[in-house]
Amino acid sequence: MILDIYYSIWVDGIIKLQSKPENKNTWKFYAIIFISFAMSMNFLLIMFILQEYILKDWFYILHVHIFSGAASRINDFLGFLILYGTGPLLINYL
Repeated sequence: MILDIYYSIWVDGIIKLQSKPENKNTWKFYAIIFISFAMSMNFLLIMFILQEYILKDWFYILHVHIFSGAASRINDFLGFLILYGTGPLLINYL
């Protein structure tokens, strides 16, 4: 039942992306990005719950040091993208 609702939401979203004429060539890219983002947020929630309540001394953190100074937010975003974004993106792509 829950999977039926889940799939109907994604099918509705993909059909809306396909129905717009300006998305004729890019609807697949937008769909994979949105679905991967939603999966990464679910993974982030699961990891937060695991870290907070079950595995208190274990952290799933990656420190990226490409930019220095005021660009630390870019480093944090890249770390988030590598840890939580690449897995769902690869799963959805393949």
